[in-house]
Amino acid sequence: MTANIDAARALYARTLEEQFALGAFNMDNQETLLAIARAAAHKKAPVLVEVSSDEVQMIGLQNVRGLVDNYRHEYGIEMYLNLDHSPSVEAAKAGIDAGFEFIHIDFSQAKRDATEEEIIAAERGAVVKTIGDAVMATFETPDRAIAAAIRMREAMSELGAQRQQQGLLLKMGIHEGSCLAVTLNGQQDYFGQTVNIASRVQGLAASRSIVVTEQVVENAETRSLLEAGGLVPTRRSVALSGIAERVSVYEIP
Repeated sequence: MTANIDAARALYARTLEEQFALGAFNMDNQETLLAIARAAAHKKAPVLVEVSSDEVQMIGLQNVRGLVDNYRHEYGIEMYLNLDHSPSVEAAKAGIDAGFEFIHIDFSQAKRDATEEEIIAAERGAVVKTIGDAVMATFETPDRAIAAAIRMREAMSELGAQRQQQGLLLKMGIHEGSCLAVTLNGQQDYFGQTVNIASRVQGLAASRSIVVTEQVVENAETRSLLEAGGLVPTRRSVALSGIAERVSVYEIP
């Protein structure tokens, strides 16, 4: 599937260079897909086939992938797949795993009034503790932490728009590593350098900013998630209090 993705990227670059539009057509069923393929072959034009969550539930991701591949080979055309208005990060990842060349994540379809705790839990995380207006949470994998951070940022923006309070601040920092887990007063807590670095990184964040360490962005699932969302982190080297060496951190736009 890597070759398909590389070809799709090259096609998009060509549309910009040669100044032409790439047609995108919704696939409701096999008959519609056949019509798209025949039209593309007749016009000798590349096409983008789009399916939304409804079509995915009805046909299946792998079945859609197989149908498009079959017609692409049969008609000798450039035909790529876009998972349109994917309602969640999980659904987007499923599309990536199925080999879709393009992914459109639409968080407006997610639960709009979800709390921070609900968002964290939905991304296989858990709230460790709250400290004033700060929340410390842990996740199974770095990509789940990123997914939760993106969802919380979108939720905060919507809340600010609803209340006409664009000054609402949300600053997030993420680090990955081992730490010491202890149980105090019946509750689990975490200590160690990993926790310290995460706290320092969060302190670097500006409003609506997500700042992460190199360990987080080097995670394969994190890279896939960011690429699917069209998010390109910006790197910088910083000195963190209590940390001997400089640390590479990345801001996610």
